[in-house]
Amino acid sequence: MGYREAAEEALVDAYVRVWRSASSYDATKGRVYGWLATIARNRAIDLLRSRSQHETKHLAEFDAWEQLSSRGPCPRQRSEDRESARKVESAMRHLPSEQREAIEMAFLNGLSHSQVAEQLDTPLGTVKSRIRAGIHAIRRHIGIPAQSVA
Repeated sequence: MGYREAAEEALVDAYVRVWRSASSYDATKGRVYGWLATIARNRAIDLLRSRSQHETKHLAEFDAWEQLSSRGPCPRQRSEDRESARKVESAMRHLPSEQREAIEMAFLNGLSHSQVAEQLDTPLGTVKSRIRAGIHAIRRHIGIPAQSVA
């Protein structure tokens, strides 16, 4: 998996986790942007750690990003973030059940693709295809062109 695919996976996972765990946000523990950034950062780190050991040097980049993100977004950015979360939630509802189930197991439950395949008693390639197709469908639904992610 390249960095582009990992970034897509981390982004979708972060949106889904926020959607599923919005009730766990505690304003007394910090700003919502910090909570969102932590979710995204943790998933990205998990993905990087799952890659070969020599690629973990990039973790420092995520630490720098977290420091920048702790300043908090402007009101316009907060509004855009809420709208993005609503779009992802809507997109998830429109996915075929096989794609939605595989994405939820991978992103919400933190299972690897192999673990998802085992639990669903489905070939690994099929699980990967479902997740990838689901991510692309979510991106189309929320208006992100395939070429726009670096």
